[in-house]
Amino acid sequence: MKKSERVQEIKTRLIERYKDAKTELVYSNLYELLVCVMLSAQCTDKRVNIITKALFKKYPSVKELANANIDELKEFIKRFRRYDVRIAIDDFGSGYANYVHILKLKPDYLKIDGSLIKNILIDEDSQILVKSITRLAGYMR
Repeated sequence: MKKSERVQEIKTRLIERYKDAKTELVYSNLYELLVCVMLSAQCTDKRVNIITKALFKKYPSVKELANANIDELKEFIKRFRRYDVRIAIDDFGSGYANYVHILKLKPDYLKIDGSLIKNILIDEDSQILVKSITRLAGYMR
């Protein structure tokens, strides 16, 4: 049996076995589902529903969230932290993830962009950037 056939077989069995499964997460589109699932790994679904209601009202799509005022986002992050939710900045070192975001958002985790990591053994510039990012993160603890 090919890998794709095994995957399909597993999927079929799971759907058959859990056909009546329901989630407590409240969402109305894939963007909201993604956010809810990421948060539900850290707290209960009921808590996720409490803290995302206002978030989705203010930022109903990825576009609005991406263009959000950083100070307004800080207020949402404060609310999330009251429920022991941890904050990460993903792909740090590329795009919009920059040092100002570290200072303003004070994330619990930094996930360094893969483009910097993949060449770290052979590219001195990548080594320097990654070292500076990890040093700064260490000082901010």
